[in-house]
Parts: sequence; structure tokens; C-alpha cells
Amino acid sequence: DLSYYSKNAQLRVQEAFTGVPLTPHEEQLIWNEQHRQGASKLADTITSLKGFYVKTAQIIASRRDLFPPEYTEALSSFTDNVDPLPVELVKAVIEKELLVRGEEFSDIFEEFDA
Repeated sequence: DLSYYSKNAQLRVQEAFTGVPLTPHEEQLIWNEQHRQGASKLADTITSLKGFYVKTAQIIASRRDLFPPEYTEALSSFTDNVDPLPVELVKAVIEKELLVRGEEFSDIFEEFDA
């Protein structure tokens, strides 16, 4: 599996040596496969990391106007099949990561819907 830049370099070198450029259709097929592989790796990585990364996957999946369809399709399962986190865990992470010393959760949030 080649990275985007490695794949691009490979195609340009191939074109330079053969003198025959790829047709737009051939090039599109190659990039679609490259995106499919990348999307699959990204989905697997997000599945193992969980948490914040799942929310990122949900955002990517919902932005079909910004991301290739291979990515939005591969990550669409994160919008449907996500187990909820326990509310106490969410509160604990917010307290640890976002609150300033001495602040209490109730100082910042008047309400917190689960």
C-alpha cells in the first residue's frame, strides 16, 4: 500500500518512462482504490481509538461535500452504531481535560442532558 504522495510519484514516473499518460478514467479508478484503502485503515484506527475519534468520524461521514465518498461511506457506520458512553465518564473527562483548577462541573454547566 502506497501513501498518496508515493502513489502520485509512481504514476508520474510511470508516465514519464512510458510517455503514455493515464486516461482520466484510469486515473480516477486508481485514486478511488487509494481512497478506499485509506478509508478502511482510518475506520479501523478510529474503531480502536474510540472516544473523540468517533465524533470526528461522524463529522467526516456527514460531510459528503468535503470528503471523497470512500471515506464518508467507510465512516458512516459511526453515525449509527455507536454505543453511548456512561454519563459519569463523560463528566469525568470534561472535568479532567477542560475545567480550570478549582472549577466544578456545576460551575460551568447549569444542565447536562444525558
